[in-house]
Amino acid sequence: MNALCPQHQQALLSNPKQALHTCRKLIEEGTQCHHAAEYQESCQRFQAGIEISQMLLAQCPCPAMITMRVIAGHNLSASYVAQGRNQYAETTLYATHEEICALCQDCRLRRCVRLEALSQLKTTLFSLTSQLGYMGKSEHLHEAITEAEAIAECTAQQLFH
Repeated sequence: MNALCPQHQQALLSNPKQALHTCRKLIEEGTQCHHAAEYQESCQRFQAGIEISQMLLAQCPCPAMITMRVIAGHNLSASYVAQGRNQYAETTLYATHEEICALCQDCRLRRCVRLEALSQLKTTLFSLTSQLGYMGKSEHLHEAITEAEAIAECTAQQLFH
């Protein structure tokens, strides 16, 4: 689903600083909608925040955008859970976690970007395993934990040795 039209995407890509501000604003608005139990509206805001963060991470990765990506993904998942759409929440958390794992492993990225991804890995893993447990999918917990542990270990070896 594309929450942003091509013109908005291009405008945001041409001004990454403004795009970061827009992403933060969308997350704030989404949070307000979530607290007001306007879950469909909050989902739209969080989805747009995810799109912006993904566009910028692909173009010019920075630590702040990783944080925005994780926040938007987790909040989108929470809005899905509030609507009883648990499978959507799980899918969102898996996607967020996989993106963070990929950033950890990307040796082309600056060290500060990979460090931020590594620091966010525990957050995405916790959220994902919590959702899996909530849904009674305990058979997937070990796999997710083992994979994240291996990625964290490998990334730490590369960054700190």
